Amino acid sequence: MPYIQQVGVAGASTVCGRLVERLGERIDAPLPGSLHSLFPTANAIADVSVLDMPKARARAIIGFAQAVATGDLDLYAGESREDTRRRLQALPGIGPWSADLIAARAMNHTDAFPASDLSLRKSAARAFGHEEIISARELAQRSLSWRP
Repeated sequence: MPYIQQVGVAGASTVCGRLVERLGERIDAPLPGSLHSLFPTANAIADVSVLDMPKARARAIIGFAQAVATGDLDLYAGESREDTRRRLQALPGIGPWSADLIAARAMNHTDAFPASDLSLRKSAARAFGHEEIISARELAQRSLSWRP
């Protein structure tokens, strides 16, 4: 199944900012750092049909939110990392990188590792003294000794 194009940290911050502006709940007293809205709930995102972003990305975000809102995707499930990864990648637009990041950050899988991340592959190449960027497969293999 094809997955969503990768987006960098700056792009992800922009996407999140737009979601908050459009769908987030405003709060009365701004928080430090001029925060003025809460991140939108899965229900709020699931109820929209169009987002101001590429269509494939919007479908992935809305589909993910719908899965969470309906209970088809339980972010608190106590399943294995492999089952979590498989279930996430069954959603439209969620590839290995996104699945590992969601598993690590939202589902507390401490051994989830986005080995396909280009920045990680570049950093690992430098750390291991390689001239070329190492492959995701090699980085995943090397990371096995770091697993918790």
